[in-house]
Amino acid sequence: MNGDAATTPASRMTSTATMIYTVGHPRASMRPAPRLLYFDIDGVLLDYDNRPKRALVAGVLEGHLKACEFDRLVCVSGWVTLVRAAHPHAPSPVHLAGVLARTAGDRPDNPAWSPSASDQHPLFPDAAWFLTRLRLIADPGKRCEAIDLTTDWWYADDFAADHFVKVHGRELFERQLGKRILQADPLSDGANLLTWLRDVVMANPRSRRVSTIDGPLQSAPRNERRKGCCGLP
Repeated sequence: MNGDAATTPASRMTSTATMIYTVGHPRASMRPAPRLLYFDIDGVLLDYDNRPKRALVAGVLEGHLKACEFDRLVCVSGWVTLVRAAHPHAPSPVHLAGVLARTAGDRPDNPAWSPSASDQHPLFPDAAWFLTRLRLIADPGKRCEAIDLTTDWWYADDFAADHFVKVHGRELFERQLGKRILQADPLSDGANLLTWLRDVVMANPRSRRVSTIDGPLQSAPRNERRKGCCGLP
């Protein structure tokens, strides 16, 4: 049997796939990029009276986040700094629990605060699910430096413009506003966050490396790529 006869349709498909890979298509194009939500707390999940926004409670927000299939939920809130400062010698699970507590309107910046069993969380009834995905940013004051533009990134913040433009420029901000970026309304009941998650994030399935929102995901030059926070891939 000669070489041509040995080349079955299946082997031709394998050869083609190998050729496509070797001519420069990144392996990441053959699988979903990590889907990350970078989120603030006050003004996004809570109102300015420290109360969970009423449209988000009773598992409604949690259900939307699960449907979006986020791999990581990255908290960029200044509360990350406050929790760490109040509990400087505590292990990281305590800091994660502190941020979870803050999303319920608690004050984990009090040094006397400590994690404890409590009533069902108003935003995250499945607290274990939230905590396994939660990551804390290194420096909330430079929060947008941690946004990895090579991933399937999403960003919700009531001060999104101030933080994002400073790092990534106004052109990208304006292009992604209402798409990958939600400028949250601190005075809303949270319905705008749910609408964004449902009509924008869910409408762009994570099974595709190329997003219907913006074509190929934006990649910074190699020497300017932002490192993911907290050991994110």
